[in-house]
Amino acid sequence: MSINPHEIFVTTEDRWSCDKYIEQCDLIELSNADRQRAKDSFQYLRGVLGEGYLKRADRQRNPMFFWYFSNSANRARLSLIRFTEALRDLEGAPNYRAVLRRIKRPKNFDDLAEGRSVIEVAHKFSRAGFDVKFEPNVSVPNHRGVAGPKKPDMKIIKRETGEEIVVEVSRMRASTHQNLTEHTYEVIWNLLVHEGMHCDPEALKDILHPRYILPYALVHRGIEGNELKGIIGKIRSLIIRVRTSGEFGELVIPDTIEVGIASYDNHHRAREWAAARGIMETGSGSHQGESMSTIIAMNEEA
Repeated sequence: MSINPHEIFVTTEDRWSCDKYIEQCDLIELSNADRQRAKDSFQYLRGVLGEGYLKRADRQRNPMFFWYFSNSANRARLSLIRFTEALRDLEGAPNYRAVLRRIKRPKNFDDLAEGRSVIEVAHKFSRAGFDVKFEPNVSVPNHRGVAGPKKPDMKIIKRETGEEIVVEVSRMRASTHQNLTEHTYEVIWNLLVHEGMHCDPEALKDILHPRYILPYALVHRGIEGNELKGIIGKIRSLIIRVRTSGEFGELVIPDTIEVGIASYDNHHRAREWAAARGIMETGSGSHQGESMSTIIAMNEEA
């Protein structure tokens, strides 16, 4: 069995294969029950979103791809399960396809995030004993008392009493600081894991026994603009140097970022480097494979 959940992604097309994510579930630390639920969730999303969804989402840098697919941390799989169960439970609700459209083909990323929030809230109401109707046509009086048409996010009906309530879901928007931190994390992850590991030239030579460099990073703060571009250039140079020399290499910019990369035959150097900085592997006992959440860590104060 592969010791790393990312090893099975040998080509770029592998990143767009739902079968690969189902296979990857066996390499992630999950209970047997959750592992099967995660596999079932991927199968369900394949049917709901369509075969071309992953390729489109990856190229558009759709957050859904990061939330539920490329993130191999076990908590991401549990989040996937919850989201999929909500979709499945709401399938029979009137106008379900209207909210599903915001997930499958959103107008923009805010539309996607708001659609996901609507699904999460609707699922909670459904479990609490309400029937849900998405985007109903209702008449609502304005500030002058004149009734006019409106299409809120949902209408909920109490099953026991038949009482109806119109619901609008307001999504809490992330702060500028939070957005910067998340953007920094995703850019560094894409560079180290996708470009560094998934697209490693050595990994493409022998599909059955791929070799790859092993990177770790500790990001101390959000990074933007030209500073981030400069750091990306330095990390790319470090990756090339490690691949060429076969030696362990590191990049340390105080109070900003620390990166350590081991070459193909000395992964233990990277794990020792990471452990010294408090970047701990998931699992216990023998090495069980790095998840995305252990390869790159954010300083808690970032």
